[in-house]
Amino acid sequence: MKKYYYHLVSDNIWQVGDKIEIGSKGFGMWNDVYDFVAMNKLDFKTEKDRVIEEYDFIIRELASEEVRQTEFPNLPSRLRCLWLCEDIKDCEKRVQEFRRLGRTVSQIVKVELDGNILNVNPENLPKSKKSYNQYKECVRKFFTDNEKRENSVIMFTGILTVVEVYNI
Repeated sequence: MKKYYYHLVSDNIWQVGDKIEIGSKGFGMWNDVYDFVAMNKLDFKTEKDRVIEEYDFIIRELASEEVRQTEFPNLPSRLRCLWLCEDIKDCEKRVQEFRRLGRTVSQIVKVELDGNILNVNPENLPKSKKSYNQYKECVRKFFTDNEKRENSVIMFTGILTVVEVYNI
């Protein structure tokens, strides 16, 4: 029996039958990190709290990628993976979270996967304004604690095929 996963689509429109390669270039978070660093898009005088949050985000993700590359090179990169849910109800909850954050979500897609799948617990890598080395310690737990929990999500790299589209 085939196993299906679900993904919320926020920046594209996907169709049944689409085959998409994930992992060869950055998605979502990578684009966010790149935009902040390369484009310096914030007004530092009026948005200092946001600057601190963005800086913390960048530190966490750079620490994550360093540890992954040196200690877990066969695992998906947080900066180049696609984030998935195991059932549509979990994906629907994430849609509400995205909307609260002001992100547009256009679809939920049901997908088949051929590639690298890793079950992770996001609570192992909290947004908590840690030092670079403290984040590296958290990342080790993030990549090694793969026990399924209520808030677990799936990181994926490889080829996905869209099986069904739910417009929302």
